[in-house]
This record gives sequence, structure tokens and C-alpha cells, in this order.
Amino acid sequence: MAFKQVNAVHRCFEVLDLLARHNAPMGISEIAAATGLNKSTVYNLLHSLVELTVLHKADDKFFFGPKFFLLGQAIDYESLLSRRMRPRLEAFSEQTRLTTSLGIRSGAKLIVLDRIVMPGGIDVVNKSRIRPLLDGVHGLAVLSLLPDDEVQAFLEREEPIKFTRKTVTGKRRLLGRIQDIRDSGLAIEREEYHPGIWAVAAAFWVSNLGTQAVVWAFGLESRVDDSGVRAYAVALRDLVARIKSDFEVGRMG
Repeated sequence: MAFKQVNAVHRCFEVLDLLARHNAPMGISEIAAATGLNKSTVYNLLHSLVELTVLHKADDKFFFGPKFFLLGQAIDYESLLSRRMRPRLEAFSEQTRLTTSLGIRSGAKLIVLDRIVMPGGIDVVNKSRIRPLLDGVHGLAVLSLLPDDEVQAFLEREEPIKFTRKTVTGKRRLLGRIQDIRDSGLAIEREEYHPGIWAVAAAFWVSNLGTQAVVWAFGLESRVDDSGVRAYAVALRDLVARIKSDFEVGRMG
């Protein structure tokens, strides 16, 4: 059944997403400037959310209130995914000595749920838990699971950023990359997002949450050649296949 989009709901979540990314209290003028909404709309949205205890207000600044965290705990992605998957991620990192991460898609964003950094291993440049989907090869792995029309619509809405001279930003080339990932199950990049860093990723559906999860790992470009990176990608793909199988047969947890 077709539905009529409720613009107020989209505006509300645009404000909540902004507050989550900003990770600090914000005022009405700041939020209006960042979202492009007029101040009266922002004023009414914020005070409605305060009344519902989703937000708090202090010194004319707004920040998340108790209901927001209670709703988050009701879902508790970390219990559903990261705590159940962590033993496999740790085993993979111990075997490969790579930094390994787990994330879940939320619209055009990626929520980082877990990260395994081995002693002496490299940590990430971007430590934010909420990141744009298209700031790493993990995003292409996630998009490879979606139907063509959804991928096309996503790329029309989201403008790819040129992180390094090797970053692929052309939409036609991105679509080709996504199809290659579908065919091989391997998502690989070398210095496309951070100089001196390569990364591999593999994604899978989490049917009970109705979204996609992705596992990715990365290392130093100077320490491995093309065949080595591909070998890590194959190992990661096999890891995700085992994780997916665990979820399907209900063995985890």
C-alpha cells in the first residue's frame, strides 16, 4: 500500500541525527543553520521532543534525554550483534594481526558497534561511532546487498567525497565496483580513503533487524602486496559466511 510521507517525522530525525553526529548540546540557531530548517520549525520540534523527554534543555542548548537512551537500550544492537560476534572477530584479528571492525547500516549512516585493535596494531583515523556510509569500502559492501533501484537512489542522494587521489567518486564507476563486489563477495580498496592504508570488507543481512551489517579489516599498505590483500579479503569473506550461518541456524548467543 502506498503511503504519504510525513515531512515532520523526517525533519525530526534530521535533527536527532545532527545531534548524534555533533555529540554535544546545540542551540536553535545552530541546528537551523546546519539543517536548513527555519528557526520556528526547529523551535517547535525541539520543545516537542523536550516535552517527550527525548531531549533535555539547559542554557538554551538541547541534548539527548533519558527516553532516547531507554529506546536505544530496548534495541541494544551491541547485545544482538557485537557481543555475540566478538569471539569470532577477536579470533580473526589474532590470526591476521589486523584491526577488525563491525558496523550496522542506519539509513545513509554506519553505526560502528565494535572494533578489535591488536597490540601494536594500527587504530583508525576516524573514531566516530556514527559515520557516513560512503567513507570506506565497508559502504560499498553494504550497498552491494541492496537492489539496483535502491543503490541508484542512494547514489543520487549522497555525493561521494574525494578522500585521496585514488578514491572512486564517479557514479558509473561506483556502480561497477558494487557489481564486482556482488559477483565476488569481496570488497577491496587500497589507499582510496586513507593514504598508506588498505582495507577489505564483507556485508550480510541481519534479517531480524531488517538491515545490513558489515565487517571490515585494514592494515598498512607497505606491508602487503595485491595477492596478500586478496588473501585477507577471502579470509574475511569466509569469516562473514560463518557468522551468517551462525545467525541462520541460531547457534550464536
